[in-house]
Amino acid sequence: MQEATFAIGKIRCEGCVETLRKAALALPGVEAFEGDPAQKRVRVRFDPARVGEPELCRAFASVGFPVDRPGA
Repeated sequence: MQEATFAIGKIRCEGCVETLRKAALALPGVEAFEGDPAQKRVRVRFDPARVGEPELCRAFASVGFPVDRPGA
């Protein structure tokens, strides 16, 4: 498993985090998701053989939350 942290400046509340959680967990290979609206960051644990950071970034952007800095 691999972990990645993403800075997403548009996160404002727990509702935003929940939207991002659903987008991440819909991808094959995503095992865990944590979000912190105060820090405007999310952390994802995933199987890199099944999904990568580019796919995660696209999933977040598709629900209205483009990533400001991958690996932040």
